[in-house]
Amino acid sequence: MTTTVAKTLADVRNYLMGTQRDTFTTLSSSIIAADTTLSFASTTNLTDGSYIEIDLEVILVTNAVAGTVIRGMLGSTAASHSSGALVRINPVFFDYWALQELNGELLDLCSPNNGLFKVGTVDLTYNVANVGYDLTSTTTVEDILDVRCKMPDSTRSWPRATYELVRNMSASEFASGNMIRITSGPFPGQTMRVFYKAPYTTVTTTSDTLESTAGVHAEAADIPAVGTAIRVATTREIQRNIFEWQGDTRRSDDVPPGANTSALAGLRSLRQSRITSEAARLQARWPGFGRRT
Repeated sequence: MTTTVAKTLADVRNYLMGTQRDTFTTLSSSIIAADTTLSFASTTNLTDGSYIEIDLEVILVTNAVAGTVIRGMLGSTAASHSSGALVRINPVFFDYWALQELNGELLDLCSPNNGLFKVGTVDLTYNVANVGYDLTSTTTVEDILDVRCKMPDSTRSWPRATYELVRNMSASEFASGNMIRITSGPFPGQTMRVFYKAPYTTVTTTSDTLESTAGVHAEAADIPAVGTAIRVATTREIQRNIFEWQGDTRRSDDVPPGANTSALAGLRSLRQSRITSEAARLQARWPGFGRRT
């Protein structure tokens, strides 16, 4: 089972809204990015000035009856949408914004403080004339997890090599800037498989998956939704403190200052507990067996 970005964003809403749901309608015909008139299955809950969200696009409704709109609002990008697509009306939490926070959470999770990471591999061919090899030109390498060398016989053995990771090399010789120096282990013409630690890859569409696209190991795929929910909800405390928006005089009594932030304590505790567990799982899988020089 894979965890799509769409599912993660839905989980974020579930954490923050519980059984409450946004008001919604659907598109009654498909649209392209250039369209400025939309046709809705129902306009009952639409008013002039409403913000709506379709997929990851935020749209301003200028005339609810006529269906005229301004596309790509709040930094989102106008896109094509299919007939029947869900239209969220004045959503409490925009998926477009939550996606940005999800990417921030993915990068934070793989910081040294949290200890999670993506495992990447690259195969190199050992040449006795070379000591240093460009590790990879496409992925940021945080550290080496292991280096295995194929034996040139029928034993199907892949013993470990002795290596050294050297950074900040000349890009003219090592495109990635990372050189792995092999000092012992491989046989000429044989494959060296390098396992390395890398940061998670950010996601861009709702069909991306945390496992395949971002590189999150399957057991940790629940963590990004928790962290994203914390990030998205934290800004609401700032919003409620803006004096110009204090329209409800009972708000301070019903929801005192700091209530939004305090309500996230449980999620913060859950996030930290899950990070600790999954960092330990990764450490158990990659206990530093590589034979560095």
